[in-house]
Amino acid sequence: MTRAIAIALLLLGCADAETVTALVPRAPATQRERLRDDARLVLEANCGQCHIHDYDTALPRALAVFDLSELEWSAHMSDVQLIDAAGRVAGRRGPDGPLEIDDDDVARVRVFVDEEIALRQSQGPS
Repeated sequence: MTRAIAIALLLLGCADAETVTALVPRAPATQRERLRDDARLVLEANCGQCHIHDYDTALPRALAVFDLSELEWSAHMSDVQLIDAAGRVAGRRGPDGPLEIDDDDVARVRVFVDEEIALRQSQGPS
């Protein structure tokens, strides 16, 4: 019902698109999406300089592995690459030396990687 009212307000000119967007309920994020986005935040803060294509510091070899500006940033990564990324975070290893990452952030990346690999294995070969 709220969605219909919001669209009617937009069509009648009684509300702008931003207001309508706020009124329309969104589907709750899945557990996987929450884990993916939590891991992305950690990686953006620590690896984004090389892994976000919009940055001047982005490196082609890093973007070939993953690009954090993509919604499904891990989709093109192999299981080995996911495990390697989690290992770099856990070992606090960046291309320019040690990274200052706390244990909670290490855990966020590890949980996503573990869940992503388990999901892929449950779906079988593609």
